[in-house]
Amino acid sequence: MGFETIGNIDNVPSVYAIWNRAKYKFYIGSCKNLIKRAAEHKTLLTNNKHHVKAMQDDFNNGDDLALICLTKVSNEFDLRHYEMEALKLFSSKFQVYNKQKIYSDSTIESLHIQVAFNDFECAVDYGDSLRLLKGA
Repeated sequence: MGFETIGNIDNVPSVYAIWNRAKYKFYIGSCKNLIKRAAEHKTLLTNNKHHVKAMQDDFNNGDDLALICLTKVSNEFDLRHYEMEALKLFSSKFQVYNKQKIYSDSTIESLHIQVAFNDFECAVDYGDSLRLLKGA
């Protein structure tokens, strides 16, 4: 059972995914400081206090979780928009822990999210998780 970060994370506004590696299930989120938010998720999960009960249960049952930055967002006021874009893409192919309704438009940050999504889609389609991890 563990929680780790994959790739570079920074203290900037970002849209991220928490990936349940065993189930290919995702939690999509956004934040103003990804380093701080990753630490918060890890602490909540470790202390059995995460607000997403299903993800907490999976963590408690031994599933490994990894936080991945999907895109950095230049304007923090747009975070929610890009989070919804990522949620729309990921929920079209994978199970997600999120309960929000999905809506969005397309922009350049959406293209970054699409690229990250395509990496996950290829990893699932071809069973090549190592390719995904090397690219992250």
